[in-house]
Parts: sequence; structure tokens; C-alpha cells
Amino acid sequence: MKKIATLLTGILSASLMMPTAALAAGPGVALYWDRTADTASVYVSGLSERITGLELTLDAKQDVSGVTFQAQKDMAYGHFKTNGTSFTIYVDAVSVIDSENGKIYLGDLSVSDQISFLRASDLVTINEDDNSAVYDSVTLENNDSGESTDPPEDSGNDEDNKPGDNDSTGDGSTGGGSQNNGGSGNNNGSGGSGGSSSSSGSSSSSRPSIVGGLTNGTISYNSNGSITIRPNSGYEIKDVLLNGVSMGAVTTLYQLTSEDKVEVIFVETAKEPVQNESSSAGFTDVPAGQWYASSVSYVTQRGLFSGVSETEFAPMQSMTRGMLVSVLYRMQGANYTGNVPFQDVPSGAWYEKAVGWAYANQVVSGVTATSFSPNTPIKREDAAVMLKRYLVSAGVSLESGAPSFSDNGSISAYAKDSVAAMQKAGLLSGDDAGNFRPKAEITRAEIASIFQRMCQKYGL
Repeated sequence: MKKIATLLTGILSASLMMPTAALAAGPGVALYWDRTADTASVYVSGLSERITGLELTLDAKQDVSGVTFQAQKDMAYGHFKTNGTSFTIYVDAVSVIDSENGKIYLGDLSVSDQISFLRASDLVTINEDDNSAVYDSVTLENNDSGESTDPPEDSGNDEDNKPGDNDSTGDGSTGGGSQNNGGSGNNNGSGGSGGSSSSSGSSSSSRPSIVGGLTNGTISYNSNGSITIRPNSGYEIKDVLLNGVSMGAVTTLYQLTSEDKVEVIFVETAKEPVQNESSSAGFTDVPAGQWYASSVSYVTQRGLFSGVSETEFAPMQSMTRGMLVSVLYRMQGANYTGNVPFQDVPSGAWYEKAVGWAYANQVVSGVTATSFSPNTPIKREDAAVMLKRYLVSAGVSLESGAPSFSDNGSISAYAKDSVAAMQKAGLLSGDDAGNFRPKAEITRAEIASIFQRMCQKYGL
């Protein structure tokens, strides 16, 4: 895969790589709108080079903080950032981005509140030789549904699904809106533990089959042959299965046919722990005689941990990846304002800034290139990896070597050095039988104890 750093570095230093002469025939950007679904497909034309990545800024009339972008499936990296009325798209591909009929399909915008884009600017491209080009003249076409201009021939439209025909079914009827079986019909999910998506109405022969039950989100059919998945408030996408194969927590699937079967699993969004100002003495589930009581008191008084409610700490609850990153973020005292490259870290989520900071400082990486799994319980060996990376970033010198547990063979190769470092530092230990239990989920009480020892040992 092309190095993402190549694209980002080229973009951030575009002024240093400006061609000596402005490129003549500037490219054009076209937005093909489906206003019924508040989406727009983004195409770029007029690029003569074989492009592997680009940055494109769209300037709007209104604030664009609520706009999102989903890159088309062939992109190895797709991301966006917002700044007031400016919306910037970044894409990078493993090889040359395919162009059909002279147009490159980048992906889809999800837009609310009738955002109007006025112009395209700051177009920077990178070709297959990692050379960049900056275009100072970019035209913008807004092709709303109902206008005479059609999208490119390769966009997958047919007579029953023209631009603007974003049909979804929720009660057996067709028309605008999103598919949402909110009634008491077929439903394999539950409100408390999440459910799966399903279709209870009629569907076009070109549409995929949606299996399962739908109560916690919506699915919309788009004019370019894709579907858009939106969780309801309080829920998030845990996984999307395409023909039984996990695609991760994606929000869009492309180039689907009637032969495809899609299942979406929604789960409740993890709630931010409640900050308890009265320390662990106020937690009814932390008895004074327990081994972790003093550690809970220490980390809550320092403001590193919060309770799950005003009166409960949940010491035996598994620590999630989002929780652990948030504790490190608080201890660092950071104030991160940059981007987060993971699709399953929603904008405004209580762990969003912590994840972005940790990723930017190489404290964490995602479970995939586009997902972080913030609500997944963290394993003991993965906690060791995250803690070691944090200590190294904080300038702490740690011993290297091999761990000395009875179950060393069960420790993943990528984690052995980190587990050894934590063991030698006296921060992580095994059970009475000398086992580390690397694949076991680590609890909030265990992490609280580790943080107390870590802070006191290294003066953090």
C-alpha cells in the first residue's frame, strides 16, 4: 500500500511542491446529489496523470461539522476533516485509482441540513511516482436530483434507480426515507443488546437482501449502487456481514447486486464513565477491605478514572480499549484537536480525542486500518502493549527481554516484549500458578492497581 505519510506530508507541505507553472486545464469536481437521503457522490475529472491519492477541499455556505465522507471501496485510505465551512477529503489507493469515462469516483458525502457547496479548492494529487501536483483552478458542478445532468455511465444506475431515487422500506412501502422495521414484526435483535438489520418490504431486483431484524438503525439504498447504514441515536455499528463475511464497522457498501446478502449488527454505544468527585469512598461496590480499594481511591482522586455511575466503580468489569486510552489521555493532560482515522470512532464520542491523541503519538494502533473497536474489552497482553508504548513515549526506560511465565507459549509474538517489560518493571504479574493469561480480559480493578504502581514508580 502506498505510504499514507507520503500523501499527508505532500498535502501539508503543498506550497513547497507547487509546480513552477500553474497547471493549465484545471480539473472538475461533480457532486451527484440524492437529496432524499442527504448524500452526494463525489467525482473528479480532467486529471491527466495516473493518480494514487489526492486531497480535495470543498467550501460550503454553512458550517460543515456534521458532514461525513465514506471513500469508495477500492481506496486503501479515506479520511476527512472539517474546518468551519471547509470540508477536506483525503484518499489514497494501493495502485492507480481507476477512471471510467474520464471520471474518478472518490466516494459519498453524507450531508444534513441542506448544506450547499459553493466551490472546490486546494486540489493536490499524488501520482504513481509519488510526485505531487497542485491545481489552482477547479470547477464544481452540483447535480441535484431532478436536474437534467446524469451521473457518469459507470455509476450503476438503472431505470428504476435514477439519481434521487433513494428508496428504502420500513413498513412494506416504497419511497423516500430509510429502511427501518420499527414495528413488532420480524426482529432478531433487542433494544438492550443490539440487533441486526432486515428488510420487511419490497425490494428492487438490483438491491441486496437484508437479513435479520432491524430496530436500532436504518439502511438506505443509494443511486450509485451502494447502501448507507446509519445507527439510531445511542447505538453504533458493531459489524457488517456481506454474504456472511465480516466487513467491519463500515457505514457504506458499494457495487451490490440482488445476489448479495447483508446483515448489520448494531450495539448500544458505551457510555462515558461518570466522574465521581467523592473518590472511591462513595462507591458501594468497593469495600474497604478489598485488595483494589486503595488503588481505586488513588486513581479516582487523581481524576484518572471515573465510576460507571455516581455510586459504582464496577471493579470486576472488563476494561475496554476506549476506557484505557481515555485514562492515558487524562494522565498525559493532553488536549488533542486533530483527526481520528477510524470509522468506528464517532465524532463527539467521549473517547474520540483520546483515541486520536493515542494514535497520533503511536501509543495505539487500530485493529484494522479503519477500525479501533473502542468498546471491545482489552486483553491482558494488549494492555501490556499499550502501557509499554505510553511509558516509552513518556521517556521511561524499560528493560527488554523475554517474559518468564508458565504460559509464555500462549503470549502472542507481537506482545512478548511488552509483557516482559511490564513484568520486569513490576507492573504486571501472573496468577498463583505462574500464568500470565494473555488472552484474558483485564478488569478495571487490575488496571487501577497497575496505574497506581506506574504513577508512584515513575513519578507520573
